[in-house]
Amino acid sequence: PTESEESPLYVNAKQFDRILKRRVARQQLEESLTSKGRKPYLHESRHKQAMRRPRGPGGRFLTAVKVEAQK
Repeated sequence: PTESEESPLYVNAKQFDRILKRRVARQQLEESLTSKGRKPYLHESRHKQAMRRPRGPGGRFLTAVKVEAQK
């Protein structure tokens, strides 16, 4: 066992208060991140337009010049 497991670590009252406050904040952040069911995109019309655009091998959108070169 390490030294911290054998004996308690003493901190002053202000430090302890801040430690507790940080624990609560972390817990609230974790709950908010896991509970939200976020939509994959915000605007349906923008999503549809993006899905119609031609893409390159890496998944990026092709420029107008490259689209013309393919035709």
